[in-house]
Amino acid sequence: MPFSEQYPVIYKVVIRLLKRFPNKITSQEITRATIEEILFPTVSMSLIEKLREIHTKMAWGNVNNKFLLNSHKNLAWQAAQECLPTRAFLKERECTRSAQCPRKRCGEDETIKHILGMRNAVRFEMQGNCKMDRLHFSRIVIQKELGFSPTQIDYIFGLPGKKSYEVIFATNTLFESCIDKFNRLKQSRPQLENIKRTALSGREPKAVTVIMHSEYVRGEDIKIWLSFKCVVMRGLDLKDKDGIRTGAYRFYVHLHRDENSGDLTHLPPIIQLGAIRGYVFYAGQPKTCRKCGGNDHLATECDNVVCKNCNSDEHIARKCNLCGGEGHNFRACPQSYANRVKRPQLHSTRNHASPP
Repeated sequence: MPFSEQYPVIYKVVIRLLKRFPNKITSQEITRATIEEILFPTVSMSLIEKLREIHTKMAWGNVNNKFLLNSHKNLAWQAAQECLPTRAFLKERECTRSAQCPRKRCGEDETIKHILGMRNAVRFEMQGNCKMDRLHFSRIVIQKELGFSPTQIDYIFGLPGKKSYEVIFATNTLFESCIDKFNRLKQSRPQLENIKRTALSGREPKAVTVIMHSEYVRGEDIKIWLSFKCVVMRGLDLKDKDGIRTGAYRFYVHLHRDENSGDLTHLPPIIQLGAIRGYVFYAGQPKTCRKCGGNDHLATECDNVVCKNCNSDEHIARKCNLCGGEGHNFRACPQSYANRVKRPQLHSTRNHASPP
């Protein structure tokens, strides 16, 4: 071999290691693993809540991508460490008054999941040894078993292993319909028995429109009527372009679910407050009879005589239309807005009345 005064590259690396880490390298054999352990020491990885270890490594690997801008890396790091300055985060530290999302028609708290989370997303996981490719999963499970068309789906993401898929639906109504259909058909369809469903996004509040063409009905009374049947987030009066009220109200609500079946408990299409009748409608509302509430016919074909308050055919009781209580009507209901306003006024008037 020709003599050369230049050391090979590997010798330079070893000499540099000996000078820099004299305590770590002794007379033991220097292997490639020893050199890599010194050059690339293992750093403890911060776990991300609700993520497995393999998904956490993927997340931190994406954050450290050299092609990302530093601003994008900072955003991903803050989101992973749950320190992104959202309204919910700032409210916990008493830096803002409200944690509500500033977007119109939203009504939810502005959290990291609300901002960065996938909307209308459902994850399906195959249990046991069951595997399925993406196209087969789309045609068999989504289209055939659950009955969705390709135009109703935005994306289908196939995760590694052919066992997990994430489906993004076009609207929130389709997202809720998928959850309801899967819960209802899982026990009767063999293709769905070995599949686990997980909702990756929360249910958005429904925009309920109530039309009451009467100036005697208050929006607070409609809100109280809805609160007995669902969870009311907020509401507002609808006005035209000139700022004049139209007699319609819009409320953002979360519908209750049946404890046994898990199905949504829909609102009745008719609201009756005293002698004034109004109409309730929203997206995804089933077609029901406006007289008895049946699902197999409409009001023009209905011959049933039922109680307007509880839909019972055993009696036609006169209960309060607002709270459903007995012994008083809507005008004398203590929950009505007018009576709640009058009560403090009467109390103050009696206290200031002069004695006889």
